[in-house]
Amino acid sequence: MRSKAMAVTSVRALVAAMLAAAVAAPAAAETLRDALVAAYENNPDLAAQRAFLQQTDENVAIAVAGGRPTAEASVNLENEFQSIANFDTDQRALSARGDIIVPVYQGGRVKNAVRAAERRVDAGRQDLRKLWRLQIGQIVDRNH
Repeated sequence: MRSKAMAVTSVRALVAAMLAAAVAAPAAAETLRDALVAAYENNPDLAAQRAFLQQTDENVAIAVAGGRPTAEASVNLENEFQSIANFDTDQRALSARGDIIVPVYQGGRVKNAVRAAERRVDAGRQDLRKLWRLQIGQIVDRNH
């Protein structure tokens, strides 16, 4: 009777070990994936590089804006009150002004500024890829 109980226990232990081995293989791959996702989302170096790239990318829109028309408007209200003897006067003056400036020719300045800003964005993307590859290598080495 005792040997039968030991055999059942051994079979259970063997089945448990096989299940653990079967579950452990995908878990390692999932752990690596989770480590990569966590590094991408939480790594301060990557976050800083992404923020720098976003800032650099905004410079393209600023450079493009240099060739667009601009509009300015102003309104002025003056109120003058005078009291002479028993005669009160109240004078008001309202003036408004609007300007639209359309750049006609800038000697290629805008085109070159946009091109330079785009090149800086490309360089920033390459720096981010390089840093990400370095981080992936470190994560794989730690999890391997």
